Amino acid sequence: MEAAVSEVPVNNLGGSHNQPQRATTSQTSQTRCIVAAMNTRPRPGVADASGSPSLPPEVPARRLTFEEKVVRAFLRDDRLVSIPAQQRKRLVVLRELCGRCFTEDRAYPEKEVNQRLGRFHRDVAALRRDMVDHGLMTREAGEYRRV
Repeated sequence: MEAAVSEVPVNNLGGSHNQPQRATTSQTSQTRCIVAAMNTRPRPGVADASGSPSLPPEVPARRLTFEEKVVRAFLRDDRLVSIPAQQRKRLVVLRELCGRCFTEDRAYPEKEVNQRLGRFHRDVAALRRDMVDHGLMTREAGEYRRV
């Protein structure tokens, strides 16, 4: 017995994109069953027939702040991908690096500053200079201190 053919278009996975294909009746009914099953899945926080919630309610996703987006874009695997060209973004990255590298309130010799910044980016001189220029660190007699 041959399956009846309907005029429902089917996703063409392996043939020419110019030729329309037809679905058999069994394919159409399978699609209807899948769609029906998707529509009857329990929704989060909605009670099922027993009266108990089926799944915990979803926590609404919070939007990332500008600072979080910049840090996510420029720092990957604890490395600075590039130094941002835009001043506002650069200041966010410099603050983040300053917070990660210089946690203690003490004087850091230039060699140690270079080592700490070198873990994030190879251009330590530019980072060091920018931190001083933006007022995140001070430099006196070859020693740096976090502001």
